[in-house]
Amino acid sequence: MIQALGSTYLEEGNLQSAEPNLLKALQIYRTSFGDSEVVASCFDKLSKLYSKQGRYAAATASTVEAVQIRTKLRLSDPGRFS
Repeated sequence: MIQALGSTYLEEGNLQSAEPNLLKALQIYRTSFGDSEVVASCFDKLSKLYSKQGRYAAATASTVEAVQIRTKLRLSDPGRFS
């Protein structure tokens, strides 16, 4: 729910409201689910946010984190992604 709110703010261009919501969602999901698709999705949204803010190093770091999580998931359960 909180990720959806952050995503809505992001799509509306309300970047100042989007960031705290996406960071809170990331914290909750990471604590609850560990490295999972929903956590990778949060990093994707943060990457988009940071890119729109011109924070390209943070955007790149978020994208790398999302890719690393998805790679880990694929390696741990290759049949899931066939």
